[in-house]
Amino acid sequence: MQRNRERRAAQAEPPPLPQAGVGGQTSAPGPGLAVQPGLDGVAPAVPWDQQTLKPLFDQLIPTVEQLTVNQITTRANKARLPKEVLLEIEKDARWTAPAKKALELSAPQVAAKWLNKSGISAENQAELVLGTAIASIMASHVLILKRLDKLIRETNAAVKPPEPKPEANN
Repeated sequence: MQRNRERRAAQAEPPPLPQAGVGGQTSAPGPGLAVQPGLDGVAPAVPWDQQTLKPLFDQLIPTVEQLTVNQITTRANKARLPKEVLLEIEKDARWTAPAKKALELSAPQVAAKWLNKSGISAENQAELVLGTAIASIMASHVLILKRLDKLIRETNAAVKPPEPKPEANN
């Protein structure tokens, strides 16, 4: 019986090692943070807060509004509506002040919540800022190119090339 116990003990898996942290101490997530699966021994993510994200949304919200307004006014232009109607449509396409305020207040809170739940650390803020800056630049670039294309079409339509003279048959 003693030999059987020794054989079973040799086949049993050793107990798990304690989670190592800085200086050999174990690390536990901070309040409100969950342990991230598969990241044993890794310090928890630095949590996001809404104040950290507010400047990003201060930049993003006007850019997205401008894109939506431009999309609507471009379609209205294609319909060749009178200028007065186009101006009214552009005015109506702008977001209302209460809707913009609601976005300004809630977007940073919601983004912080979901970034924290996803385990993305606030240490990655530079990458997030870079991404939103590039998106804003590209959106402005696309709008300018569309405007230039429209001006080119209008200019080329106004300047008609001279028609070739018919050759006289002799």
